Amino acid sequence: MNIIIITIFLILYLIISIIKPKWALFLIPLMLPGYLLRFKIGIVPFTFVEALIIILALVWFIKKIINRELIDYLRGLKNNKFIIPILLFLIAATISIFVSAERISALGIWKAYFIVPIALYFVLIDIIKTKNELKLVVAGLGIAACAVSAYAILQFLTGWGIPVTYSHEGLRRATSVYQYPAALGLFVAPIFSLLSGILIISISKIKGGKFLAKYWLIIIGMVIMGAALLFSRAEGAWAGAIAALFFTLMFTKYRYKIIALSLILALLVLLIPASRNYVVPLIAFQDVSGDVRLAIWQGTLRLIKNHPIFGAGLSGFQTLYAQYKEAKHTEISLYPHNIFLDFWAETGILGLLAILLLIFQYIRQGFKGIKKESNKLQITSYKITLLSVMVCILVYGLVDVPYFKNDLSILFWIWLAIMTVLNNQEMINKKPAN
Repeated sequence: MNIIIITIFLILYLIISIIKPKWALFLIPLMLPGYLLRFKIGIVPFTFVEALIIILALVWFIKKIINRELIDYLRGLKNNKFIIPILLFLIAATISIFVSAERISALGIWKAYFIVPIALYFVLIDIIKTKNELKLVVAGLGIAACAVSAYAILQFLTGWGIPVTYSHEGLRRATSVYQYPAALGLFVAPIFSLLSGILIISISKIKGGKFLAKYWLIIIGMVIMGAALLFSRAEGAWAGAIAALFFTLMFTKYRYKIIALSLILALLVLLIPASRNYVVPLIAFQDVSGDVRLAIWQGTLRLIKNHPIFGAGLSGFQTLYAQYKEAKHTEISLYPHNIFLDFWAETGILGLLAILLLIFQYIRQGFKGIKKESNKLQITSYKITLLSVMVCILVYGLVDVPYFKNDLSILFWIWLAIMTVLNNQEMINKKPAN
């Protein structure tokens, strides 16, 4: 029955992709949590979201060939600042298949975390033409994040569906549709940061309380997502969201007041015993979670020292790490729980270089827009909020895995695609679609 329903939906999606590709594109961010729905075509595994992206990409590609637009599209990519890092990224990932001791699994990772998300990137930067269409993508992300957050709130209040590990009374942690709380935080925190950034910048431009009427949907969404993050107790998500919020506030007229208030709050946290005893161990990695991460990083560094060029290969970390892990560390993780160690261990030094270049270009393009387009508030607002999203990802990524997961890899390339669209002045300056 499930495969019949999936087949019918995919056929309908194919029709939508042919007739209304913009609507089809909107459904992808909306359906990101659908990666949990999995099936096989022959022996090849797919997730529901992968299937949507592949259908849309194939339809888009065939249309480009039929309309004889593909060559012009490819020529237009010469001005895309992400192209060289993307090529390095793909080369590193491909090499890492052959480095890995788990090549079948590595092929699946290569498809799911590299080929499919990057294909979506190239489709998105071509289909999105106006600010209204861009808002549609953001709306899809917001609705998806609100949906999983609303379920997380219900979970926390009732205890329904929470895995046994996280269901202890007094230590209950919401996981939503995921198997662990961090998965909820990793998905919701960047989207929460985006919406909070949009709201903050918008408030700074509107006098009085008019923003409450205009942005009430964003406010409600933020409340729902904020509650879910709180109930997940994913402290890395809190740190990422707070850092992103602070970053955005630095671009408002309240920046100096915010700095002063932050210093006062930090002082109070250190002076009050209860808060000090909670925060200091977290920052110093003296709690259980911090101790585990330190052990993982020490083992990972030993692995990298012996395999500095190619790392362990895609899906190879877990197998190879067993030889280098700390004796006191009994758990063997899928990844090192640090964005830079993740890429180095999985894709080697070339993959690490590629992700650093992608992040560098993303930040560079964001600040370039703020400097040169300060008179265009909509562009500037979005670029500030996109930069805040990267702040959230990087801060959270210091202690977790913000890329190597089906929804997170797609989400990462959506952020890069939005930044690319914003840098296309011809697209941005067009009138909104009716």
